Amino acid sequence: MRKNFLQDEILLYLRCPICKMNLMYKDHYLICINCNHKYEFKNEIPILIDKISPYNEGQIQYFDEYSKDGPIFTAWMDSYLKRFFENLNPKKGNVVLDIATGDGYMAIELAKRGFKVIALDLSLAMLLKLKEKVKRLGIESKVLLVCADATFLPIKNKIADIVTANAILEHLPEEKEAIKEIERVTKYGAGLMVATPLAYRYIWPFFIPINFYHDKKIGHLRRYTRKKLEERFINWKTINVFYTGHLLKVLLFILAYIFRFRSLDKTAEKVDNLFKNIPYGASNITIFFRKYN
Repeated sequence: MRKNFLQDEILLYLRCPICKMNLMYKDHYLICINCNHKYEFKNEIPILIDKISPYNEGQIQYFDEYSKDGPIFTAWMDSYLKRFFENLNPKKGNVVLDIATGDGYMAIELAKRGFKVIALDLSLAMLLKLKEKVKRLGIESKVLLVCADATFLPIKNKIADIVTANAILEHLPEEKEAIKEIERVTKYGAGLMVATPLAYRYIWPFFIPINFYHDKKIGHLRRYTRKKLEERFINWKTINVFYTGHLLKVLLFILAYIFRFRSLDKTAEKVDNLFKNIPYGASNITIFFRKYN
């Protein structure tokens, strides 16, 4: 019974990332009914990727290493979740597409609250670790895990009520194609949460070298301003904008990390929230959109 339920979910939401046609089950694989491309499963997770570029191979290697330790649920994650609910007003039962889910903190918390989450990531290692968490929490029926490339979403048209794209656009060589894919898979009136690094001109000058080094190490290809994001999501209306990662937060967060003081972590987030409307001195921007075209 459980296996059939999973199959129904996959065929309801997913499609071939190459030719965009429907899929069917055959011999423990997903087969495209049009181009006959065959996609395998790893521990019940469908691998809906055609080819992996050398750049993406490097990204997978980096985040596979990261997945071995994985971060704990911290105060900034609580803030992201709170802002998600305050600005998008989701309804229970909504389908949420969590692109580049990573360790899955958003996917898990949304599933626990009754949302249907399609959690995608390029890193199979991250997804396998997330699968263990989902199973342990008893929310398997609310989370569909898919290994996929954000530039070629294996999702049917107009499926998602909400999309979260946190810390992903800056990694994509074909950013415009990924945005087109978000447009394609969302319904009219859908909500969108995007979080990216903020342009260097807003960062304190003495922090620029550190951020530049971090960008190169982690694979950031670009940084954003509010204007740039709004120009890219031209068919969407801005709901709200937040600037995070200000100087005082960073300093308190470093102390919290060194001395393992969880209270400092929470204090850092409260302090950062005081400057949420001020771009200068921040390191990240989060913007909420509503689709009206």
